[in-house]
Amino acid sequence: IYKHHVRIFLCFVEKRKPLRKRFAAWRLKIQISTSVMIQLHVTRMPRAITHLDHILARANRACQEMVKTLVLSGLIPSEWRSAKIIPIHKSGPRSSFDNYRPISVLPAISKVMETIIIHRQVMNFLNENKLLSQNQFGFRPKMSTELAAVKFIDEIRMSVDKGNLVGAVFIDLTKAFDMISHSKLLSKLPQYGINGTELDWFKNYLFRRAACVSYNNHISQKCYLRSGVPQGSILDPLLFLISFNDIVDVIEQSRIVKYADDVVLYVEDKNMESIKSKLTNDLANVAVWLDENDLIINLNEGKTEALLFGTAKRICKSNESLSTPYGNTVINLTKKYKYLGVEVDSTLNLNTHFDACFKRASTRLRLLSKIRDNLNVDSARTIYQSMITPLLTYCGLLNLKLTSTQLHKLASFRERATKVIFKDFRPDTELPSIMDLRKKRACEIVRMILDGNIPEALMDHFVIKDHGREARNRGCLIILPTIKLEYARR
Repeated sequence: IYKHHVRIFLCFVEKRKPLRKRFAAWRLKIQISTSVMIQLHVTRMPRAITHLDHILARANRACQEMVKTLVLSGLIPSEWRSAKIIPIHKSGPRSSFDNYRPISVLPAISKVMETIIIHRQVMNFLNENKLLSQNQFGFRPKMSTELAAVKFIDEIRMSVDKGNLVGAVFIDLTKAFDMISHSKLLSKLPQYGINGTELDWFKNYLFRRAACVSYNNHISQKCYLRSGVPQGSILDPLLFLISFNDIVDVIEQSRIVKYADDVVLYVEDKNMESIKSKLTNDLANVAVWLDENDLIINLNEGKTEALLFGTAKRICKSNESLSTPYGNTVINLTKKYKYLGVEVDSTLNLNTHFDACFKRASTRLRLLSKIRDNLNVDSARTIYQSMITPLLTYCGLLNLKLTSTQLHKLASFRERATKVIFKDFRPDTELPSIMDLRKKRACEIVRMILDGNIPEALMDHFVIKDHGREARNRGCLIILPTIKLEYARR
């Protein structure tokens, strides 16, 4: 088990290639203020799982001054850099190591320091100075998979409405988080304003990180890791964002949307040859960037694939296929792809997505009905609202124009849910309509855009009316776009 879980780190070979340079005009300075020290508590740290030091999280309350000293000196104890990996069986034969998920456990006090002092201040610094790509929607405040999907799908619909075709390539990377080179990551930090003591702290944080496996009360020997952002840590996502951020610098003709390591490149044009040429050029640039950063693209079927969007008539008229080369292979052209949980096809009617979500929600409702006798009304309603409703509302604002059959399905589903939850009781309030929840979410997104409380990548989605002066009845604040096709009207 030990050799299996650390093999990816041990196989890493350092390839010293020149990295593209970007220089930040800003300088990060970690502050240890009184308010920060007050926040240094561990009430939210896990209390059931102990690290190798056998110290429960609640015992770390007296370590505030030690944390302050370590941060200001740019040091971190070696034991805080050691992870205990607990293999958790997922499914399938227990004899296969691939059927186990490695859970990395780090000291709780280390997570306190990472959360309060490092992560919050570094993330705020990067966001305030706009050092991260605006098209990166992963692990950032006010961003989500839903907003990434909205940007991608909405832009495709508007492009197709103009009479264009859109070629997209969905890129999947092999163990991206585990393949990040420590030396190359550290070489990028000064480009984002991280220097001096702060840079020394990150060097110590990544230097000689160790891991061992705990299984059946046995602990393996330690292994020192040469690559990968620290799994199970608070800084894991942040360090990956910094390392992965400059991939946008090599994109010349395509648009790009990223959610962590999920990347999609897409090009709009009326000419198929132009689409293929632009995608091929940018994919070649991406291939060079991935090689420089020791990352590997996964070309297996269902992973990295290409998809052509457009009306059925327009696609048929083009009379060409979207064959996109990558190195010595051609990226598989598919008819549908699951992007961030949304089933998309060339028509973007999202019927496949609706059917898949409805099937999963129905399955969970049946499971809820089987355990309903062991629950009170409030518990049953909580389970419904937290584990079933989100399946039917996730990215629902992308498809507000449902068919009559789909609307009937949602109405029937709501009736069944009401019977399961309330049984013979007469509810004081009815369960909210699924369609109303979808519309409410759409209104929330529009409100966020009007208030400027949304990622910059979505700020240009609407044109806001300028009344010149305050008016009591201003009416609609948005200049709605003219839509020609049903493809975009959805």
